[in-house]
Amino acid sequence: RWGLPPDRMAHIRRRFSVEFLSVPDFFVRFLAFRVDMPPFHRRDVRRAFALATNRHTVAALMGGDLRPAHGGLIPPDMPGHTPHAGPTFDPLTAQATLAAAGYPQGRGFPEVTLLVFEAMRPVGEYLQQAWQRILHVPVRLEVVPWDDYLLRLEDDARPHLFIVGWVADYPDPDSFLRVSRLQEWTGWHHPTYTTLLDRALVSHDPEERITLYQQADHLLLEELPILPLVYSGWAFLIKPRVRTFPVSPLKWWFWKDVVVEG
Repeated sequence: RWGLPPDRMAHIRRRFSVEFLSVPDFFVRFLAFRVDMPPFHRRDVRRAFALATNRHTVAALMGGDLRPAHGGLIPPDMPGHTPHAGPTFDPLTAQATLAAAGYPQGRGFPEVTLLVFEAMRPVGEYLQQAWQRILHVPVRLEVVPWDDYLLRLEDDARPHLFIVGWVADYPDPDSFLRVSRLQEWTGWHHPTYTTLLDRALVSHDPEERITLYQQADHLLLEELPILPLVYSGWAFLIKPRVRTFPVSPLKWWFWKDVVVEG
């Protein structure tokens, strides 16, 4: 879900092109806003921050086999995924949006805190600098060990912004949109969102279910309690004599089904 730097991953792809295998992983890392805490109780402020975030840069800094999340919370290769949805990186529109919200050039904007765990330090530093450069807002970066980070997410005194992730427990949008803790973490609740998920949960029509989940996903991108940052994948080097090596987005391998030539 993160790991090798992009240049190292590119080198491995080139050098071991015959052996390299990349498969999707139902894991999404996203930026979360505390919508029950000013100034992120305002959707236009959240939108300004989203527009000032370059997810290509985020993916490159995380390393590994990652893709910028230019879509909703439902990941690629899962039913209901919508590509090319939501805000794109647009610094000028980000500045205009924040100005329209009453903070031209960041004037009067309160200091906000971005919390990340140690492995996300480079991403946190990039976001802090990008928002300060583009939006001219004061951002305090707090980097803590993983165990402390988990405790902070359970604390009512969570920071304004933080980076979290979710991996599917089962291959269905419900695992991301309803089961994930995004509403608990962000404090965001929307009656239409709840209704869509409730209807999808009891529907026996597969097409209707996917339509309802897509509508809920689009609502997330409109309201922006979260901003999807990257979609994850798994990368393997498989020797040619391994004729069968089954993998899936929910499981890395199935040893009993592996076939190796003698």
